[in-house]
Amino acid sequence: MFFVSTSSDGIGTVNAVTTVRHKPAEGGAMNVSLVDFDEDVRLMSRVENVPTDTVKIGQRVRTAFAWTSGKA
Repeated sequence: MFFVSTSSDGIGTVNAVTTVRHKPAEGGAMNVSLVDFDEDVRLMSRVENVPTDTVKIGQRVRTAFAWTSGKA
């Protein structure tokens, strides 16, 4: 296996999605998605700013990065 640095326009398609459920006090439900970008790059991520149960396979998405405190 090897890795190649590449750039992307950040637009892709949800290839797989699952919902991880936590107690509401621990953040509630979130989706975990595999996104295939148009440049043949796959990324495991979350689709945000939409209700968790509305993320569907085949949905087109755009990348956005958010910096956090790094706490789990």
